[in-house]
Amino acid sequence: MGVIIDVLVYGGLLAVALVGSIFSKLIADDVRCWLPILAQFLFRKAIQKLPAEEREIRQEEWQKDINDLPGDLGKFLLALQFNAAAMRMARDALSAELQIEPIRFWDIFKRSFDLAFSGVFLILYGPILLTVGLAIKVDDGGPVFFRQARVGMNNKVFHLLKFRTLRGHGNECAPTRLGRLLRLSRIDEIPQIINVIRGEMSLVGPRPERPEFVEQMLAQFPNAMRRHAVRPGLTGLQQTEDAYGSNVQDYTVKLKHDLDYVQNRAFWLDFLIIVRTVRIVLFERF
Repeated sequence: MGVIIDVLVYGGLLAVALVGSIFSKLIADDVRCWLPILAQFLFRKAIQKLPAEEREIRQEEWQKDINDLPGDLGKFLLALQFNAAAMRMARDALSAELQIEPIRFWDIFKRSFDLAFSGVFLILYGPILLTVGLAIKVDDGGPVFFRQARVGMNNKVFHLLKFRTLRGHGNECAPTRLGRLLRLSRIDEIPQIINVIRGEMSLVGPRPERPEFVEQMLAQFPNAMRRHAVRPGLTGLQQTEDAYGSNVQDYTVKLKHDLDYVQNRAFWLDFLIIVRTVRIVLFERF
C-alpha cells in the first residue's frame, strides 16, 4: 500500500510543479502572500492525519518535497495532495486494524452522492430552513442550533447540529414553543445536512454516539470500534429495523445491525434504508 501511495503522490509532482509555477505568476500579490502559510497549515494537518508508524518518515520526505517545489501555488497544491494521501493511509490503516476491506469505488460514489443530494436539498428547502431558524431566534432570542459532541469516522469527535428545541440548562430544560413540533416532524434533525457537507457524516450509516457512551460500550464490546470505519449517518439500518434505547441489551441489537451495515455496505442497501426511512418519517414514528 505504501508503494501505491508513493506512486499517487509523486506521480503528480510534475503536474503540480508546472501548474503551480505558471499560476503563481498570475494570481494577485495579496492572495499569493497567504499561500506559503496555507501550505504549511495543510502540511501540518496532513502529518496529524497519518498513522503513527508513518508520521516521522513521511514528515521528513513530504517537507523536503514541498521545499523543493518552485512557486507558492505549487507548494499549496502539493500540500492539498498530501492531505488526500494522508486520509487514504489513515483509512487503510483503520480498515486493516478492524479487518474491514476498503471499497474504493463505493466510498467515492457514496461521498459524491452525499454532496449532490445535500446541495440539491439545500437549494430546494433552504428558504424553509432559514424561516425555521428565524422563528427559533425570534421565539426566545437563543441560539438557532444545538451542538453536541459525537464520535465519527476514525474515532474522531465532531459536533452534531440540530435545530434547538429546548430552553434552559441541565434538569431545568423545557421545550420551546416550536420544540415539540420540530421534534415530532423530525425537522430538528435536518441541520445535520451541514455535517454531511463537511464530511463528518453521510446520509446513511451507523448513527453517531456521544463520546462517553462510546467509551462505556467499547469497554464491554471491543468490536464496536468497527462502527467507526465508515461515516456515521443521518439514518441507518438500525433505525429502520428496531426502536433503540440506551441500555446494554438495546445496544447489543443496535451493534449487530451497525456491523452488518459496515460489512455489507452497498448502493442497494443504502437505497433500501433511504426508502424505509422516508416511509417511517411520513407514515410511522421511530
